[in-house]
Amino acid sequence: MFFFMPGVKRNAPELSRIKWYLFYLQGVTSPCASAMNPVFEYKGEYYSVSKRGVLCKAEDPDDPWKPTNADDVLTDIYEPAYYLSWLVEDTESSLYLNDAIYNYLAYDWFTYNEPPYLSPACTFLASSEFQRHPNNLNPGVPILSIGTTDSAGILEATGIYIPPERMNHTSVNLLADEELLEIYFYVSHDPSYRFADIYRIVLDLSEDDFQDWTVAIDEGSGEYMFDIVVTVDQINAAVAAAHPEGVDPVLYADPNSLGQPSYFADNDGSESLFYTYYSTDLGGIPDRSEGQISAIRIFPKIANAMITSVNVQGSAFIITGTGTVGAAYTVVGSTNLNQSVDLWTIIESDSINEAGSFSNSIPLDPAFSHGYYQLTLP
Repeated sequence: MFFFMPGVKRNAPELSRIKWYLFYLQGVTSPCASAMNPVFEYKGEYYSVSKRGVLCKAEDPDDPWKPTNADDVLTDIYEPAYYLSWLVEDTESSLYLNDAIYNYLAYDWFTYNEPPYLSPACTFLASSEFQRHPNNLNPGVPILSIGTTDSAGILEATGIYIPPERMNHTSVNLLADEELLEIYFYVSHDPSYRFADIYRIVLDLSEDDFQDWTVAIDEGSGEYMFDIVVTVDQINAAVAAAHPEGVDPVLYADPNSLGQPSYFADNDGSESLFYTYYSTDLGGIPDRSEGQISAIRIFPKIANAMITSVNVQGSAFIITGTGTVGAAYTVVGSTNLNQSVDLWTIIESDSINEAGSFSNSIPLDPAFSHGYYQLTLP
């Protein structure tokens, strides 16, 4: 889904140059006011996304920080009164009721002080839809987000081992025109770093009531919108390719696992993702990936398409590939690699067929000794 710049130093650019698309609700005790939750404004209302993807809404958009019953709650520094003014999304989705719920029935949630329903995002991660999703690098393995590391205690009490991993530390990017919300996250307390990368889930905000928001479905593939933003292996490979002589881990990322993503949009429209990571050489907080910090540039694609093979057959150059069914694409060519793509010649425009593939035959011109071709998307 995203590409990144290789060999990025851990030092961040000046924060004064970065345009924030979110701000933060402080607090520590509420699921809607856990420390450093992203808050966004949408259609005149204020919402937040906390750990485990829990959605909350301010009751009063004109004064979102005003407590509902200030006289009835503690007001010390650890339990700020204003968090009670936020409504928590607790309407179970159809996916939870018909699928993911089986993950929560094996033990007594109330004994462990956890609600059985957390969020649309966590419901998807605990479902069979996620277990079979093409972007799940651990097929058949869900992420339960149960929020406890007491797996030994659960095993002793119930005879069932529950892995302690959970969706954690969210960051958001609102795509208001498309009625979509991107949620970036990592997986905390992941045994053996099975889910060591940074991920993105997209919520469908088309319903007026935030209680009815669900994970969006891609119209082309029919899959729930879940992506791997960047992997540990991709970062390490990019750094190694940019610096084959080796690098100092104090200056360049060398992650073993990734954590705490934070989305930024710069004034020039470019997008970056800052993240913490557990350094292979320098160490960090085990299973939490909060030791060091670095950043990548991200470039979202509008549609999914890629070239899988190229070959010459007779007097034609054959390009084949796969992509999102129905997605439009254009093959362009030029004899000058340094020429702006806008000036390249359009060879053919078409769309991905119902089988999710494409093939184009480009006649070879003997007048030219070489040529370059690209696949472009709208």
